[in-house]
Amino acid sequence: MLFCIWYIFYSIIPINNSIKYSSNTDSNNNEKSNNGSSNNGSNNNEKSNNGSNNNYESSNGNNEDHRLQCLLNCANKIYENPISQREQIRKENNGKIGVYAWINNINGKFYIGSGNPLYLRISDYYQNWYLNSRSNLFIVRALSKYGMANFTLVILEYTNEENVISCEQEYINRFKPEYNLNPTAGNSSGYRHTPESVIKIREAALGRKHSEEVKKLMSLSRNGENNPFYGKNHTLDTLKLLKIAAQSRTNPPVALWSPLLAELIYGLYYYHYVIIIII
Repeated sequence: MLFCIWYIFYSIIPINNSIKYSSNTDSNNNEKSNNGSSNNGSNNNEKSNNGSNNNYESSNGNNEDHRLQCLLNCANKIYENPISQREQIRKENNGKIGVYAWINNINGKFYIGSGNPLYLRISDYYQNWYLNSRSNLFIVRALSKYGMANFTLVILEYTNEENVISCEQEYINRFKPEYNLNPTAGNSSGYRHTPESVIKIREAALGRKHSEEVKKLMSLSRNGENNPFYGKNHTLDTLKLLKIAAQSRTNPPVALWSPLLAELIYGLYYYHYVIIIII
């Protein structure tokens, strides 16, 4: 009887131990599998997150290209070589009011501005004195660094004097140009320099001379059809007003002095011969 109890007791214990061991191994395996699956899942999530980051970076580049392409789609005129196309730019934009953009062909950055009149504003960028005196502007620094040959001039929109600033502001808000120091559109209309600034401007302008090329362009811009009075005549009312203004002058014009000068010259010439004869 005792032997049977002893046999049954010791035969059950290994079974329970084996059950405990198997349950422990199963739980360990489950933990390992859970850890493995969680680690793999986290690694996969990290990889997917890295992939999404890469996609975000690429999307940023695509956004920049898309932004520049949208700007070009808004263009009214595009001048890919503003140096050789300067005369064309002058003819097509002289006397107009509008919004323009300078696009850097190397890095894709751009500047948005407005002109009233438009070509007079654009022509400033061709002048060395302007580039030297406005070196605090990002667009001027970029033009000096990369050269105008690496820029594209875009005319975005033609407008009128009342709407030119609001149009410029609309384009600045939409495209966020990198070269615009001030995100608020505006100009210096109505601004008056202080007396000190006037003195400095006068001193800086002393001794400055236009080059022969600039003189030629200035002459061409005022001759023939480019002259604002080309093909026009004064009305009779205007002629009367001009006549009244001429008659009310306090200082006589040079033409009235011409007979006196002629008589003086003739007298000197005549008395010159008289002196020779006497001698």
